[in-house]
Amino acid sequence: MPDQAKKLNVSEHPQDSGGAATKSSPRPAAGFSPLPPRMAVPETQETCLLRALRASSTEERDLFAHRGLSRPSDDPEMTALLLRQLYLVHLERLEYGDALRVADEMVELGELGDVARQDAARAAMGLGLVEIAAGHLRIAARICPTDRRAFHLGTLGALLRFGGRPQEAVDAFSRASRWATKDRSLYRAQQVLCETEAQLELSANPESLRQNLESEEGARGYTLWVLGELCALLGDREASRRYLTSFLSRTAGASPAKSLALQGEIARAEALLHELSA
Repeated sequence: MPDQAKKLNVSEHPQDSGGAATKSSPRPAAGFSPLPPRMAVPETQETCLLRALRASSTEERDLFAHRGLSRPSDDPEMTALLLRQLYLVHLERLEYGDALRVADEMVELGELGDVARQDAARAAMGLGLVEIAAGHLRIAARICPTDRRAFHLGTLGALLRFGGRPQEAVDAFSRASRWATKDRSLYRAQQVLCETEAQLELSANPESLRQNLESEEGARGYTLWVLGELCALLGDREASRRYLTSFLSRTAGASPAKSLALQGEIARAEALLHELSA
């Protein structure tokens, strides 16, 4: 990313329209050169990107993303970053079709790699296009740095599970757990949940997985959801209700982008709580 343009640090020296010295503005001494007038910093793609990143509202982000994209540029990475700001605007407005179109542009530029693929998958999920979303996630898992592979595979597993394809989800979660350097128990637990739905032999003991997840300090919202499902599977209704209620309270008021990413988990938690309360 090019260095940010530096603002000129000059002082103001008001002069009259004719440039002649006045009583309030004495003539400069011999050899003195007055400072030039303050110059405006040119608005470039980079300055527009910085203002979009610092925007305090969706409307402001939209404005500077469009202004940046209207500027001439020979830097495809900068263009891709501005497109991503525009993508986030469409996602916040729940305009999934426009978000997918912009994400496809990012993919075509080839600058943001697996990030653009994950973005495209998320927009496709919002449109209910499971196969298109799965295709993007499979590519993301193939081209990403190894430390992000488990994340993409786990996202793929959740997508397939909530798309009614638990047997395919088993394979995705199995691969995610093999690549994971952390959260291995989280992926293995989801694999077991999918195996249960697909009526397959369980690859791990649900009680052991519950103990592993409960031993983790500072459980995140997603861990609470998986624990809620595990406890329901184990017949511990009280613990299941507690974990699922906590998960939903943490996701309440989440941004549209985050809510979209967790739409399957939120719907499943609500349905399971309804079952447990019956």
